[in-house]
Amino acid sequence: MQWLPSLSTKRILLLLAVPVVAYFAFSAGGKVLQTYRLKQEENGIIEEIKQLETRNLALQAYRDYVQSDEYVEKVAREELNLMKRGETAVIVLSPPSSTTSTEEPFGNVEKKEEPPLWRRWWDTLFH
Repeated sequence: MQWLPSLSTKRILLLLAVPVVAYFAFSAGGKVLQTYRLKQEENGIIEEIKQLETRNLALQAYRDYVQSDEYVEKVAREELNLMKRGETAVIVLSPPSSTTSTEEPFGNVEKKEEPPLWRRWWDTLFH
């Protein structure tokens, strides 16, 4: 039975095979693209995990330092002004200055008051 006399059986099979092959090619290409994107995402997550692990180690080291006797003593002395038994607190005062606030530090130097800027320009241009 020949329903299309101008088309041979090979041509018909070829016409049917082309869309099937194209479908599989596009499907495989989509899977390759999806695999690439997932691999990129995986690499980003792995890098983030490394950064978080490094931060975690730093925070653990800081926690250990904060819990140490050395840190507790430092904070007690510097911020809370505490001292150990048997220690004596000493307050160091600066010596009084030799000049009073009304005296000038470099002796009596006359200060010459400068005229305003507009006056200097006026004098420069017209005198």
